[in-house]
Amino acid sequence: GRTRASITNASASGKVTTNGQRVGGLVGYLDAYSDEEVKTVTATGNVSAGGQYVGGLIGFIDQSGTNAQYHELTMSEAHATGDVSTTYSGGGSAQVGGLVGRFHESRDLTNVSATGDVTSATGNYVGGLIGRLQMENGNQIVSNAFATGAVTSTGDRVGGLMGDSNGIITDSYAHGAVSTTGQRVGGLVGSHQDGPIRNVTATGDVSTTGRKVGGLVGYTQTSVTNASASGEVTTDGQEVGGLVGELDAHSDEEVRTVTATGNVSTGSYYVGGLIGFIDQSGTNAQYHEVTMSDAHATGDVSTTY
Repeated sequence: GRTRASITNASASGKVTTNGQRVGGLVGYLDAYSDEEVKTVTATGNVSAGGQYVGGLIGFIDQSGTNAQYHELTMSEAHATGDVSTTYSGGGSAQVGGLVGRFHESRDLTNVSATGDVTSATGNYVGGLIGRLQMENGNQIVSNAFATGAVTSTGDRVGGLMGDSNGIITDSYAHGAVSTTGQRVGGLVGSHQDGPIRNVTATGDVSTTGRKVGGLVGYTQTSVTNASASGEVTTDGQEVGGLVGELDAHSDEEVRTVTATGNVSTGSYYVGGLIGFIDQSGTNAQYHEVTMSDAHATGDVSTTY
């Protein structure tokens, strides 16, 4: 149910069913009071709940106690294979993921995966691996991460790998289709801030009715390099791209060695085979530079606007 300690060399295989919140296939709530780790752990049973913070492995990871902001919590060799679902109907933040529902103030995540389908009746922050990832800063890394299940919701910030994230994402992929009715939706990540995205792939179709939608990332503030997306992208909204819906640069960024091969269709404007909208904002936005090289799109692009 709840622990404040590290979890290592552990596994769980049973089905978990409840109407509550903070629910996981291995642990419901990890509330770290010091530096902790989650390492070499697996959960294989389906997880179904009626509330928020639901994950195939852990529902909610947080840090509290004295000097909570300085606690370091890392995760490695962590895997979940069961389907994850919630009937939560309250809207707002559902925070549901194939591995972790919400991961707050994390350090590095390495060799992590989820293969089950993820379904949330309502609510934001839903991902095939992690619903909402809040890393300590933009220098923390997610590496060798993957999710293969379909992701279904009706909210915002929904992605094949993560619904919402920050930090560096590298050497990772998502293969599942993503379907919702909200905004900031992507085949890999719905919404991303801070660190660059590199060496990543998304292959699932992406469908919604909202804005800021991409085959790889719906909305990002950072560079995207060595990346590809092959799924079809369909929505009624604006800022839509085969790779990225909106790149909103908050510093000098680049788009390099990227491809998008899926068709893109929308009912609105700012639509592109690769990127729907590129902008600069934040402090001294007028001085930010966004460069693009070795960038290619081959899918058909259409709008009924």
